Amino acid sequence: MPFLVAAGALGVTRRRFLAALGTARALRYGLVAWLGVRYGRPMVHWWNRYMAQYEGAIGWAILALFLVALAWGIWQWRRSTAHSAAQPATT
Repeated sequence: MPFLVAAGALGVTRRRFLAALGTARALRYGLVAWLGVRYGRPMVHWWNRYMAQYEGAIGWAILALFLVALAWGIWQWRRSTAHSAAQPATT
């Protein structure tokens, strides 16, 4: 989104913006694909050898972090909603 706003503010043409965005994404995902091909199998073997014994604890820790973040987000949303409802309307 910031790139869209910046491109619009700088007057970049649609064609030029889409060409730059497409090239950048192709490079990014190409690099991710290359890393997956190059290091994917060695990482799976490493995980199975050294980290498989901890996968239950890691999974529960990730779930706990997700639930804490979700609760915090709901709390923030309810707090901002209550704060905006408490302010008197100006006429």
